[in-house]
Amino acid sequence: SESFGLNRRRKQGSSFSRIHQAVRLRLSRRAPAVAPSEPPASKDPIDSFLEGLGFRRAPIN
Repeated sequence: SESFGLNRRRKQGSSFSRIHQAVRLRLSRRAPAVAPSEPPASKDPIDSFLEGLGFRRAPIN
C-alpha cells in the first residue's frame, strides 16, 4: 500500500503541473487580446487572471 500512495502522489503532481502549463498557455494566448483598464505596466497577467477568478493580489511595490 505504501507504493500505491507514492504512485498516487506522483500522479497528482504531474496533473498539477499539467494544469499549471495549461493555465500559463491560456494566459500567454489571451493576454494580447485582453485590453486592460489600467496601463499594462501596472498590471501583471497573473494578477488579471486571479482577479477574473475573484482573487486580488496585493501590489508588490
